[in-house]
Amino acid sequence: MRLTLLSLFVAASSQASITLSYNQTANNALWSSAPSGYNTNSYEYIPTMNGSYSGRQGYGFYDAFSIQAQGDANASISSITLGFHFAGLFDDSIAIDVDGDGAIDYALSYWNLDGAYSGYQPWNSLADATNVGIVLTITASGTTAQSYVYGQTVSSSGSGYYNSLASITLSTLGLASLDANGDATSIGSLRVGFLNVAGNGGGTPSLSSGSFNYNPLINYAVPEPSTYGLALGGLALAVVALRRRAKK
Repeated sequence: MRLTLLSLFVAASSQASITLSYNQTANNALWSSAPSGYNTNSYEYIPTMNGSYSGRQGYGFYDAFSIQAQGDANASISSITLGFHFAGLFDDSIAIDVDGDGAIDYALSYWNLDGAYSGYQPWNSLADATNVGIVLTITASGTTAQSYVYGQTVSSSGSGYYNSLASITLSTLGLASLDANGDATSIGSLRVGFLNVAGNGGGTPSLSSGSFNYNPLINYAVPEPSTYGLALGGLALAVVALRRRAKK
């Protein structure tokens, strides 16, 4: 996976000028653990001459990156909303470690995603991969996440669903405010990747600057089986809401 530097414009007061950027800290790293319901039968997808998998085996793989905010000195951040999606083939399920402590904070299995769009196969179709979207909102009181497939809300329940985001705040991440130089960098690195549910899966999800342009309000067209492999997902700039107040 490869993540390039990304700057997002910030919706703030007319007096504030704040942008976010992401700096990659890990590429195709291997998850060391996973929530209950996931197994280690996932491979780094390196095709061999006989068509089998080659490479490392584990729960799945992820990219990691720090978040940096820049803008007015002592500006206070009230919330950050990130809308992102995968851009390459990946195995069964999605996983996020928001604070970068190594423990997965949010996971959603293939079975939940397939309920939103029957026939979802991110390991076979780039159209399915690019149309899996996640909206992550981080505030002073906690973090929430919602997943989508082709713009349809994915059920936040059932097999393979895991959520321990509530205790992760802007302060937890070191992003509650900017310093006197107008800078702030996340304490940990946000990790985004995939997990495996069953069988021998593989793939390496790809994150790039375009991956952070997901917006669930876009009118996605669910492809017919005959054009399934040609479907394209729309992109929209993720909204980042902040509020500036003078540091007392």
